Amino acid sequence: SNPLYDWFYQEPFHSIFIASTTTISLFSNGLLLYIIATTNSSHIGPYRSDKFQFCHMTSTGFYFFPRRAGKLNLFGYSLDTALLLIFLATYYQTFIVLAYHFIYRYKTATSGISRSFTDGWSRTRWIVLDIVVYIVYVGGVVGGCAVALTPTEYTRANVPAEIMELYGVDLRDERAGFTVAAVKQRNAVSGEMEWHPLNLSGLICCVALFGATAIVIIFCIYKTSAAIR
Repeated sequence: SNPLYDWFYQEPFHSIFIASTTTISLFSNGLLLYIIATTNSSHIGPYRSDKFQFCHMTSTGFYFFPRRAGKLNLFGYSLDTALLLIFLATYYQTFIVLAYHFIYRYKTATSGISRSFTDGWSRTRWIVLDIVVYIVYVGGVVGGCAVALTPTEYTRANVPAEIMELYGVDLRDERAGFTVAAVKQRNAVSGEMEWHPLNLSGLICCVALFGATAIVIIFCIYKTSAAIR
């Protein structure tokens, strides 16, 4: 241990830091969402539409699309869906990076206090493991989203008219790319809404990966707190 920064992960500063940053984050983000949702758009300019125009919840699914869908093309192919998947990957990769951070804190705080099978690992082994886990995690997120969220003939044909009315974006146009979370689809014969196994499995994959990072973070917080008490 190093007395120069031991105080940072020891009590009471550790608990105060975790509690205060969590509270501030929840409060500030909740306040931002409340202000955007309740304030007239003319009072806060185009920021409101920038935040919400990309996402729309309907009875058939949750649609995520760019403001200028169908305008960005390369060699005649729309880049909308690919760029949305990249956005989702970069968004969710922050959670694996956060998990890495908590693992590092746990190993640093418990060094010399508790024993682990990773105590003798070299930096090279840690780096290789981090890279492999990162590739698997991001690949799983992109793969799950590609399976579950990319538009199909059904989802494109059943885009609600309200999206065109509200945003002026025609997602039924083949040139417009988007992603949609729709775990149920209407049976062409019976007309009943039924679970869609492929979409459901893709979403479960993404949720499982997100949950895995949450478990790692919670485990590290628990073990770190237990070790320094």
